[in-house]
Amino acid sequence: MHGFGAGSDVKSTWLLALSIACLAVVLAAVLARVAAAWREHPQRPRPALAGAAIFSLFLVLWHPSGPLGSEWARRSGTPSALLPHTRSASTASGSQL
Repeated sequence: MHGFGAGSDVKSTWLLALSIACLAVVLAAVLARVAAAWREHPQRPRPALAGAAIFSLFLVLWHPSGPLGSEWARRSGTPSALLPHTRSASTASGSQL
């Protein structure tokens, strides 16, 4: 979850790819665990599958308006000194002094 929404570089291709790969590995582990338990306890794996599906759907629906949306780093509480546009503006004003 942290990889999908933290920092000012959340829109970078490499970070998105890494976060998606991590999510895929976790979902594969959940599915493997559910498949192993399915034969012994047919009713127990259903909540795990439902939880994985709901969480994945949440990420797909939230990501465009959240981390991929406009001004995400600022809206999520990143200090303004760390934001790229603020940093370049303060550097420019500092060089003029």
